[in-house]
This record gives sequence, structure tokens and C-alpha cells, in this order.
Amino acid sequence: MFTRNYYDILGVSVTASLREIRQAFRRLAREYSPDIAIGDERTATLFVEIEEAYQVLSDPTRRTFYDDRGQRGSPGRKEPGFAPAQTPPRGSDLHRTVELPFEGALRGSTIRLPIVREARCDACGGSGVRAYSDPCPRCLGSGLAACQEEVEVAIPPGVDTGFQLRIHGKGNDGPRGGPAGDIIVLTRVHPHPFFERKGDNLYCEIPITVPEAILGARISVPTPDGTTVMTIPSGTQSGQVFRLRGRGCPRLSGRGRGDLYVATRVDIPRVVNPEGEDAVRHLGNLYPQHPRSGLETSALARERRHGG
Repeated sequence: MFTRNYYDILGVSVTASLREIRQAFRRLAREYSPDIAIGDERTATLFVEIEEAYQVLSDPTRRTFYDDRGQRGSPGRKEPGFAPAQTPPRGSDLHRTVELPFEGALRGSTIRLPIVREARCDACGGSGVRAYSDPCPRCLGSGLAACQEEVEVAIPPGVDTGFQLRIHGKGNDGPRGGPAGDIIVLTRVHPHPFFERKGDNLYCEIPITVPEAILGARISVPTPDGTTVMTIPSGTQSGQVFRLRGRGCPRLSGRGRGDLYVATRVDIPRVVNPEGEDAVRHLGNLYPQHPRSGLETSALARERRHGG
């Protein structure tokens, strides 16, 4: 339990700069270090006071708090109206972007993410000082040193570009033993050459032959989970859209999946021989419909209505 003013302990004025405080601490640490005066309990007690004063006055946040309230007594004293020293601040968050293949984003995956973070310095135990005097050469007095680690990140099924995942407690350590920040992972999903994603639904286009469009057929359609069979009814038009329920992306809520929308495109073959031309003409004679009939009449009617 210490009652002396921290400025008096270091022998500096209340307006002393950080440099002056460090110089005073180094001078006193060399004089009162327990390594020098071995077995001297009074010297050891003085050094504890010196080190505590330095830890407070060398930190701008703690020094401001001490200047406002702490000079009525040290943080060890329980005086009416005096709050204990502030909780050490939390470490900062780290932000990382991960690239994901389309299939991996839909199915989910576990990745090993290499990071460089500020961790508590193992050379000085996070105190920032070495041998009771000079600042730690590894962390330069900050108490934190850079280290490289690998963090396991579980990517849930169904993520899309822009999804954020927070890994708690894996960011930078806080100074003076404060809690660590988080890692915020942002996903970027590669586009797929066949599927287009819109929300939880997928869209694709399937070519079909003229006989399949006319007569109908059962065709194989790729899905994220493999091939499925879809029924094409007779008379299917190019651009007609069919929905395959539950064949889209897994929902992040874990409740079901989106749908797969399949648009048909009738593939018109090139006629390269007289036999083919005869077959097409014969088909035209069998089905002599005129899909453009009435277009000119409708156009003229619209012009008259608009005074054209």
C-alpha cells in the first residue's frame, strides 16, 4: 500500500514530458534495482514504488486518470470517492479478406488463415522493461511484439461475397494485459462459369434441341450437388424458365435452400444438305402457324390511338 505521489517518487514535475519520465525511471532503476542491492528489503520496496509510478505516468491514459483523481492516493489505497485504476484497453481488431471457390462457399469449409498479430511480449512478460531499467529491446517498451500464427476459420455453407465472420479473441492483444481484439473475416466468392447467384437462388441456361422442344423430353441438368433429371414439356419455347425447388444455395440460417431456375435455349441447327432442307420444309407444311400474324394490325391500331 503506497501513499506517496507518483511524481515525487520519480522526482519529476507534474508537467514532465514522457522523455523526462523515462530518463528519471532509468536513473532510479539503476540505483535501486534489486539486482544491485541484493537482500536489501528497503531498496526492493522503493523499487516497487518506482516501477508502479513509471507504469502509470508513462501511459497517457492512466496518467490522465491519475492527474484527475489519483493524486489523492495511490491505486492501492481504498479512499472514499477514489475509483481504482482503469481496466487495460482492449486490443485492436484485425481485418482479413479470404478468397473462396464457388463450390467451397456453397458447401462450407475450414481454412487455415495465416495472420500477423501483436501478442504479449515473451521477452519482458508484457511489462515493456528489461532488467528493471531500460525498455525491452524486442517490443521497444510497448509490451507487445509481432508474431505470426495460423487461425482456423470455419466457413459456414452458403456464404456469399461480402459475408463477415468474427473470430473472437484472435486479434491483437491489449496493452498492459488488456483483452485481445477480434479477427473480422470478409469473404470474396469467385464467380461460376455456369451458375449465376442471386441471393439464395441460382440461375442457369440449358440448350435443348428442336425435337426436344417440340416433343418434350427428360434432360440432365447440372446442380451444385450433381446432375438431376428435369422434364421438358412438349412445345417448350426458347427462354422458358423452370424452377427446381431446393436445388439452390444453402441458407445461412440453416433452414433449407434456395431454388435453381433453369432457362431453356432452343438450339437451331444449321442446314447443310438438301435432305435437311426438305425435312424443314416438310415440317413447315405440317405446322403452318404464323407467329407474327396480327403484329402489323396491332401496330397500326396503336398508331391510330396515339394520333400517329
